[in-house]
Amino acid sequence: MSRLQCLQAVRDAGLLVFDLKPNSFVWDTAAHRVLMVDFNSCIEGPQGRCLATTRPWSAPEVLQTPWTGDVRSDVYSLGRVFMQMAVRWFARYVRVVFRVSDHSGVC
Repeated sequence: MSRLQCLQAVRDAGLLVFDLKPNSFVWDTAAHRVLMVDFNSCIEGPQGRCLATTRPWSAPEVLQTPWTGDVRSDVYSLGRVFMQMAVRWFARYVRVVFRVSDHSGVC
């Protein structure tokens, strides 16, 4: 199950998460799939008031007073998670490329 499928399953259950972050997903080694955890801020309904959130991954409307949002807020947060994953992957890739090609010892 991918992160998108996890979020879709939560949406199909009629829930909003409001606190998606990288730590919201774990890898189940036995079943070889991604699991979603940390549902402390979940609420029922198509939109609602956020109970708690983690700032770096929160949608702008969730950070405003009062903290409100809808499914788009969760999609925004998941996009931020994907962006962080991409940046970390790219940073590792760049380090490997420079270490192989640059023998000056700078990297």
